[in-house]
Amino acid sequence: MMATKRTTTALASSKPLDAKAPSDQKRQRFMIVMRHSERLDCDPQYDINLLPEGSPQWEKAHLAWPDRAQRPYDTPICDFQLPATEADKIREKAKVEKLDVIISSPFRRCLQTAAVLAREFKTKRVRICNAIGEVRRWVRAQQRNFLGREHADGKVKPLTKQQVESILKDASKGYIHSVEPTEPLQARELEAIFAEPDPEEDIADGRERILEAVKALYLRHCKKRGESIIAVTHGGGVLATIQGLTQSGGKCRMFVSGVDVCGWAAFTDGESMGQGGVKMLASSRISFYQSSL
Repeated sequence: MMATKRTTTALASSKPLDAKAPSDQKRQRFMIVMRHSERLDCDPQYDINLLPEGSPQWEKAHLAWPDRAQRPYDTPICDFQLPATEADKIREKAKVEKLDVIISSPFRRCLQTAAVLAREFKTKRVRICNAIGEVRRWVRAQQRNFLGREHADGKVKPLTKQQVESILKDASKGYIHSVEPTEPLQARELEAIFAEPDPEEDIADGRERILEAVKALYLRHCKKRGESIIAVTHGGGVLATIQGLTQSGGKCRMFVSGVDVCGWAAFTDGESMGQGGVKMLASSRISFYQSSL
């Protein structure tokens, strides 16, 4: 529960989500939330438990993910075309042509997806946000499955600066070479963006943490700076964001039944819809159902 309390308190101390941007108020600002691309560890071709040890495919699987033994929770992606395809759909369905900043979870699969999007949108600014990283319950599950229960502590070892830069450069085909430095924690609202998640968090706490971080990112980049952003996170984070931002009192609520890889939702300023005067413009690869409560 620690992570949820920390991020909720930070957001409560900041301005409401419908606060006016200081300048460029007429420009329409967009916030897009996207899940990462297809995980390599979900592809049977790379499942080392199913491959004959020493075979060419077994060697290929190890080369594709050489630090799996040290980072079993940090799979690469195996589909680099899908983010580019979805970038075209963002332009078509949400009418978004420019992104000022791409903000990524610190996990490799999100960084690779973000790098492809940066190349597609010709955006040089890529930032890392710890608080939209994977729910630690799932990190512990991956550690337990690969390393054993005694090593399932939910702690994530950060990638080095050199590792991050290499991931971005390779996935963007040389377009991105570095990540923007983290801002100092001078404002309380930044705690919700950069705070390290609690390794003991459960699924509900992890999703709440990501939702609060996305709200804080919306405040800082879209409302205060007039920027359009895309946040590349995980499936549960996309689900929590959509359901959290489209709630409207006792009226009809939108529920997400599934978020496919590279599933995304685009939001912009609009009439008040629960938390913050944002409305959902478009989505792709997400399944919905509606219920009147």
